[in-house]
Amino acid sequence: MLKKNICVFCASSFGGDPVYTQVAGHLGTVLGQQGRNLVYGSSHYGLMGVVADAAQQQGSHVTGVNITKFDFADRVQNEDTYIVTKTLQERKVKMLELSDAFIALPGGIGTLDELMEILAMLQLHQTDKPIGLLNVKGFYDPFVQFVGRMQEEGFLKAEDQKYLIVREDAEELLRALDEAR
Repeated sequence: MLKKNICVFCASSFGGDPVYTQVAGHLGTVLGQQGRNLVYGSSHYGLMGVVADAAQQQGSHVTGVNITKFDFADRVQNEDTYIVTKTLQERKVKMLELSDAFIALPGGIGTLDELMEILAMLQLHQTDKPIGLLNVKGFYDPFVQFVGRMQEEGFLKAEDQKYLIVREDAEELLRALDEAR
């Protein structure tokens, strides 16, 4: 089943390799071409701005969910829908409510926090909305290995690893998210 509203977690910086920017733009383009909408953290900077610009240029409805601390005109994208919450926790709740599935592009601590929150909610059956990693240049390989180590050491059930969908290609990842149950 087509997951219409895709939340993308990613950096408000570009990273050290132009390929991250290229992939973010490609993901945004694919979202629009496939008739999907984007939900994201509402920043004009970095990969966030790139994915939002590309999605919007291809006709996606773009919803930005920001927090009061960063609600400044020079930081905010020109979204179709703009929502401001007081805290990061409220922001994550709102993004969860608005989305059918999640994709994590490369990012930093904030991206990792958002990724882990969704994984924990899936494991605890607090949501059934899938999350995928767009594994650009093997960025998430160490994380995937670490999750495997959790299972090997008895801290994670083998069946819980199914919640983590990892692909290197945007179209393949979206297809896997659509097929996820």
